Amino acid sequence: MISVNLIKIALVTTMLFSIADTAISQSDIAPGARSFALGETGLGFQDIHAAYTNPAGLYGLKVFSVQASASQPFGIKELSNIQIALASVLPKGDFLYGTISSKGSSGFRQSRVSLGYGRKLAGNLSIAVEIETLMMYIRRYGSAFAFGYSISFQHKPSEMLVIGAYISNPVPVSHDRPVIPKSTLSLGLSYFISELVTINIEAFKDTRFKLRVKSGIEYIVHPAFTLRIGATTNPAQLHFGIGWLVNEHTSIDFSIGYHTLLGITPVVGIAYSGF
Repeated sequence: MISVNLIKIALVTTMLFSIADTAISQSDIAPGARSFALGETGLGFQDIHAAYTNPAGLYGLKVFSVQASASQPFGIKELSNIQIALASVLPKGDFLYGTISSKGSSGFRQSRVSLGYGRKLAGNLSIAVEIETLMMYIRRYGSAFAFGYSISFQHKPSEMLVIGAYISNPVPVSHDRPVIPKSTLSLGLSYFISELVTINIEAFKDTRFKLRVKSGIEYIVHPAFTLRIGATTNPAQLHFGIGWLVNEHTSIDFSIGYHTLLGITPVVGIAYSGF
């Protein structure tokens, strides 16, 4: 009898890859624990978590920071993902950042390494550009590589509003290889109802899939604890999470996503700043 895990793997593979004539790579960076709890939103982030969602927001950093997170989509270890983000502030408001991610198993693995540079422009507008290397490994078939790029923006027109945009591979650099970087566009905003409550609303479009609408609410219930909820469409999922500020340098985040058919996805992350 076919196990439940095998059925889930088949369903997830179909949903994520939608393979037609080529093995389209889905090696994009995961959103991280904080973003995942907020319905995978985060274009308005201005801390190390922005490295995953909108690197232009990293101009808000004051010191070198690092964040690591791990997830296991729908409880399937063969789909486990681990990633790390690092960012350093340079003179005059410039910053450098990089991310590393790896997901899959020993027989099928996808990896991504990126390096980016950004700066704050006139007023409250910032920009970041990024290059990435994607790798897909399949046992008995070997490895395939591809390169991609992205550009992101963030603007803060007022103390209550942050607007963000993230564009990846608008013109693909490769068309005939096994690994093809995805072309995506994200637009959204973060609205600060108060110092304690923030609402995120975003739209995400992958050229190969339907438009996704994402939303999340973040509520600081205590200086050390934050509650987060969110929701996404295509596929429809509910999200929930908490954040714990351990001390002025360290924070821990935990989130869960629920899909009515595939089940629960847990994500945990830890961030450290102040090197």
